[in-house]
Amino acid sequence: NNTDTATKGKYMFLPRGGASNTADIYDITTSRWVYGYFYSPQAETLTTGSMYAYNGHDTIYFTKDATGRVYSYNFTTNNVQMLGQIPYGHSTAIIGNRLEIIETADGLNYLYMMRHTGAEMWRMLIFF
Repeated sequence: NNTDTATKGKYMFLPRGGASNTADIYDITTSRWVYGYFYSPQAETLTTGSMYAYNGHDTIYFTKDATGRVYSYNFTTNNVQMLGQIPYGHSTAIIGNRLEIIETADGLNYLYMMRHTGAEMWRMLIFF
């Protein structure tokens, strides 16, 4: 559902994990994989505890494992941006997604994040 009409509805983006800084992309129209797709900048590696949320347009929001750092990845521009930091420290990274985008009745979009091994939840206003 991205804004680039040439690739709209064509790809499925799968972060590789395992402490890598790449993703694999599945081309739905040809049933083929593109392995080892690099996104830029390649400063962070993703592993157990990384969480993801797609905004339905051009951006995937994610956290880097149990560090609490929050990023956005725009797959139309292939650009990663740092958005912020969850204010509390994390303990052991858990498996499972605890990141979600919620739209309010008045059209605002919030990224909700939960702490690993905790019940605290934070939200961040996002624009797209």
